[in-house]
Amino acid sequence: MPPPVPSVEGRNAVERVTFAEPKGERSARFTGWLVRHNVDVFVVDVRNGETVQARIDVFRGHAATVRLAPQSPATGPATTPPDIGRTTSARAAADGEYRIEVAHLARYCDPPQRYKLTVAIR
Repeated sequence: MPPPVPSVEGRNAVERVTFAEPKGERSARFTGWLVRHNVDVFVVDVRNGETVQARIDVFRGHAATVRLAPQSPATGPATTPPDIGRTTSARAAADGEYRIEVAHLARYCDPPQRYKLTVAIR
């Protein structure tokens, strides 16, 4: 019999990404749980010409994916994005916010899995 799975919850609010350094190359790391088709949402401020990269690690196979897009007032509730992989990046065409979504893709009955998100701006 497998060991019991911890009772965990995914994030239920948008988390703002902050950095110790105000300018130049900077990065931040977060950990979370991939839970039952949950989508964890992070928002990061990006300046014109900067490149933002989001990478997720520490989970099995294709149990999760990450999506990165400019934040807009019309952005509704997060939906499960297609499996585009573990890394994505975008170059900002103007100052603004980018939305990073970490989505659970594994079958509904699969146990929760931990993930690590790294956000970097160059």
